[in-house]
Amino acid sequence: MVKRFSVVWMTAVVIWTSPALAQQQDPREIQARTDCLTGKVEAGVALLAELFATTGNSNFVYNQARCYEQNARPEEAINRFREYLRVAKDLSPADKADVDRHIAECHELQAEQQKKLMGATLPVASSAPAQQAVSAPAHPGTAAVAGETAPPAHGQRGPGLRITGRVILGLGLAAVGTGVVFSVLVSNTRQQMEDNSKKKVYDASLDSRGRSYDTWQWVCYGTGAGLLAVGVILRLIDYAADKRAAMSVALVPSLAPGQGGLALKGSF
Repeated sequence: MVKRFSVVWMTAVVIWTSPALAQQQDPREIQARTDCLTGKVEAGVALLAELFATTGNSNFVYNQARCYEQNARPEEAINRFREYLRVAKDLSPADKADVDRHIAECHELQAEQQKKLMGATLPVASSAPAQQAVSAPAHPGTAAVAGETAPPAHGQRGPGLRITGRVILGLGLAAVGTGVVFSVLVSNTRQQMEDNSKKKVYDASLDSRGRSYDTWQWVCYGTGAGLLAVGVILRLIDYAADKRAAMSVALVPSLAPGQGGLALKGSF
């Protein structure tokens, strides 16, 4: 009888005190959750950083990572998940496995985003139709072999290859220029972090942006270098084709009444 009364009394206490506990939740937590769900990532992450600095609760670092992950910003999310593994104490194997799973998913999302970026940067070159013409007889009474294709004349291959090479070279220069812009942002971010370090202030969002700028600068440099290499190769192919078209020699069968032979035909 005593045990039953104790259970009932404890249940009543929990039911009575639960609303009071709910009212004690910091309104900044609700605002941070709202900001993250509505795409206001920087505002939500800043509130969570403030809560972590105030309470020392590592769960707010985990929530920062989830905020970035939910808004398709995998690089920042990975950084915060790793920070959570560093600051969190006595994590169970299950909790650590959950964090590792989130990190792996962020890596997959990051790879997909880079693949889409590369696909949007590289244009699909349209192949120009081959120019074919039936060679005229060398002189009256000389018949050319049916189906013979004359070598393409200089400048008659169509502008497709040449234009494609120029476009890719332009995109390569643009990608390198974008990399330079990100390099400037990296330099500025590092200077701000050094200034904050002197003031003993740590800005998690600034550190995350700096890492993101650093990654994108190398992505742009690598993409630009690849596009420039492809553009140069296409220009060399176009130049070599011009040379071949300018110097072409062909043997054409020559048929006339009472005679036959081969006619040497070409251009230099």
